[in-house]
Amino acid sequence: CSIGEKYLKTETFIVKGVTLFCLDCFENSQSEVKPVTDKPSICDGCQQPVDVHDPHMSSDGILWHKLCFACVFCKRELIGKPFLRHKAGLLCQSCYGERVAHTCDRCRQKIVKGGVRHNGQHFHQDCFNCANCEIQLANIKFSTRDGSNLCFACTK
Repeated sequence: CSIGEKYLKTETFIVKGVTLFCLDCFENSQSEVKPVTDKPSICDGCQQPVDVHDPHMSSDGILWHKLCFACVFCKRELIGKPFLRHKAGLLCQSCYGERVAHTCDRCRQKIVKGGVRHNGQHFHQDCFNCANCEIQLANIKFSTRDGSNLCFACTK
């Protein structure tokens, strides 16, 4: 945490600009929020002005009212929870998996993280394997022959 001494690898954290906060320090810091610019700040969720004295969130320079920092589909609050940005807006992990995530072309399950895309197909890293020996291809050199992905050893 940028203010306290919590180790954020094991804690839920919030990103504000380039600063990481634990939940307690973030809540305490809200009374000390300073405007980022002289221009009126606009909430990315509702497109209304954000008063710097009202509770709000900031991530990568994008602002939200605290109440607007929620999943666009299920409307669950995302403060302190994992979320993903999508062209539709902010998504909780559950809605991302159910509504947006690609389906693996091998196992037909949703790809929530760790996906590989090759020739227009989507795979989990564990499912992107050599057609001959089944070794994972995600982080090694491979080639495609007659529509089959092969590790370097199997191309010889």
